Parts: sequence; C-alpha cells; structure tokens
Amino acid sequence: QQESNSLSVESKLCDLNFTLESFKLDLVTYALQPLAKFEMGTVGASFVANNDGSFMFGFSLSSLSIRDMVTAGSVFPAIVRSLSPPSDTVPYVFDVKLKKAKDGDQDLVLKLVAFEIVASPILLTEMKNFFNLESLASTKIQTHNNNPMLRESLSGSVDLFYDAEHGVPDAARYTPNLLHPSLATPPSKTVAMSDKLSAALYDAWNNKKKAQRKWTVDVNIHAPIFILPENCTDPYSTVLVFNLGSLSFASS
Repeated sequence: QQESNSLSVESKLCDLNFTLESFKLDLVTYALQPLAKFEMGTVGASFVANNDGSFMFGFSLSSLSIRDMVTAGSVFPAIVRSLSPPSDTVPYVFDVKLKKAKDGDQDLVLKLVAFEIVASPILLTEMKNFFNLESLASTKIQTHNNNPMLRESLSGSVDLFYDAEHGVPDAARYTPNLLHPSLATPPSKTVAMSDKLSAALYDAWNNKKKAQRKWTVDVNIHAPIFILPENCTDPYSTVLVFNLGSLSFASS
C-alpha cells in the first residue's frame, strides 16, 4: 500500500501485451484422413492499468476460418468464414476496446463482421464421432459394428450406401439428449442470474447519473449467416439460409 501511494498518478501498475501471429489446427480421423482445418489469423490482446484508476483493454482477431476436409467435392469448402476479409479500413473481423478515464468516463468500441456458417451433415457426423459425444447421452443404446463401407464412403472412395448386415450409421443410432438434467440449467438458477444481472445494470446506471460520468458506446455487430444445405455436393440442391441481420448503435 505504501509503495502504491508513493507512485505518481501517471505511473502504470500493469502493462500487458499479447500477440499470436497465426494458429492452425488439423483434425484427422482414426485412419489419418483429414477431417477439418482450423485457421486463425493474428490475435492481439492488451491491458494497461494506471495508478489513477484508469485502464484500457483491447482484443482483436484478424481472420478465422474452418475448412471441411471430409466432404469430397463440397460446394462449401469452408464451413466457417468471414464475409468481409481484412482491409485497410477494417483490419479485424472482431475488435473490442474498453477504456476508462481517471474521472470515470468509459469508452466501449465493439466490432464484429458477418460470418458464414454452413451445417455440413457428413462433417457434423464425423465431428461428433471425433469428440465421442456418446458419453453425454442419458441412456445407453445398444450398438453394432460400424459399417466399414460407410467409413470408406466418407473419404469419397466409394458410393455411400447402407448395409443392414453391418449395422446402422452413427447418425441414426445416436441422438444427443439436450434435455439431460446434467446439461440443463435449473430454471431457478437462470432466474437468479437474470435478476442479478438486471440489478447490476440498474446500480451501474444510477451510479453513472449521480457521478455525472459519460459513457461512449460504438457497437457494430453483424450476426452470423447460417446455411443449411440439403446436399453439400450438389450445386442445385435446396439451401435454407438464416440471415439475422446486424446490430449497430452509438451513444455519447
């Protein structure tokens, strides 16, 4: 405490900077065949705290994409991609900055570009098997030997077919139980969390009015665009698109 009091108001108590140039992750199946490729661009994070109570926090992400490596001839090679590549005017796909001055004024900037997310049936099935989600099922279902021809068809070597003698496909014999008690949040806890959040926002707004502090907010968020194709390999198949628009507002 004595050391803190002896510091000048311009002194910095904390100055952290983190930069990750790029990150790539390849997922492969049990047969060492490519499953998905995760690529992330430059990630930057910073935090500066001063002795006068002011601080600054920032986080940015330049690019993000996930490529489908298991669906041969897919019309959607990237199941997650940014629709606005980085440019000089918009260098990041996600950017958040939060500043607080010594007098209590706060400044928030939040930017998120639109992303396209594709529900590839074959990739989703293989991802489920890769992470072994059967442990989350509430009841155990009797399983049979996997169809080896079905496994080969996922690599594109043969036509996809079902042989009853070899069992059933994984997607048909397992459905996650999202209503399992261990996975669901009890209603009472959800209501309590909502009440606490509402009370915190109410108290923060009252404190702002009493202290005559200024909040500056600049938010521009584009919701992701969800694409549900009937067939990822047929360019003429039916596609269901969910475009949830964008949210943009500013205050000073």
